[in-house]
Amino acid sequence: MTEREKELLMYIILFKQTNGYSPSVREMMEGLNTKSVSHISQMLEELKDKNYIDYQRNASRTIVVKKFDLT
Repeated sequence: MTEREKELLMYIILFKQTNGYSPSVREMMEGLNTKSVSHISQMLEELKDKNYIDYQRNASRTIVVKKFDLT
């Protein structure tokens, strides 16, 4: 897992704990201080492929954290 993927996973976890629902892509962009939707989307796909998260494409706020291992 890259450092940036770790940052995104931590952001998702903390956002869900605080708000009770998953962050939007725009909120993740703001949280990670990036202007690239494609970069966030790519990292989400990587986290999903590595089985850290799951979500439904084309549905908002559906991220489920499956494991929390930042190695």
